[in-house]
Amino acid sequence: MFNSALSKAVMHAAHLLRNVNVHPFASLTPNASWAWGLDDYAAPGLESALTTAERMSAVLREYDLLEASALEWGWFISSLGGTADRRQLDSLMAEVARIDIDDPDVDMDQGQRVLYRGELFTGEAEERLGGVVVSLDSYVAGVQDGPSREWYKDGTLRSEGTARMGLPVGVSKEWHPNGTLAAERVFAEDGLTLLADRQWDEKGRPTKNWRKGEG
Repeated sequence: MFNSALSKAVMHAAHLLRNVNVHPFASLTPNASWAWGLDDYAAPGLESALTTAERMSAVLREYDLLEASALEWGWFISSLGGTADRRQLDSLMAEVARIDIDDPDVDMDQGQRVLYRGELFTGEAEERLGGVVVSLDSYVAGVQDGPSREWYKDGTLRSEGTARMGLPVGVSKEWHPNGTLAAERVFAEDGLTLLADRQWDEKGRPTKNWRKGEG
């Protein structure tokens, strides 16, 4: 039975993928594993399978479910039937690439996608001020995609949210320097529509409470 967090993760994962004949099977710990049939969500082939596994693992990490340490996959080819291949990759996702956004090897292409050493970047990009991490964003193929967080220099959380293909989705939050919640906004899955906007002052008193359709 899926718990609520896993259900949200699976729903989130389904939105990350497009067009498929691949059935990856992710074995994440000795005591648990998850299998997804992803027809109509990803392209066939090894590269697509690895990209799918990377995104699925990122979703599981985002919802504090499982940390991938190994991956086993197989895929089904509709015209041939059966499992075409199955292999084991140990520690495929053991380390997530992380770069400093101010690294001289970081650049952007004409489409405003992040490049690292001339290649589209997939991983986490951090920003530091005075040696302190003040932001951490996730990227897939050079586009912001996944969890995003900001901190004040004293380590207090400043904001958190989620991006999908460069657009905000789901719930995003902001905090005042004293740690009081400053804003909570809800974005639609298309990343283009603001559904709700609530704001508070530094003492926690509400200053705005807006919902789409309520005027």
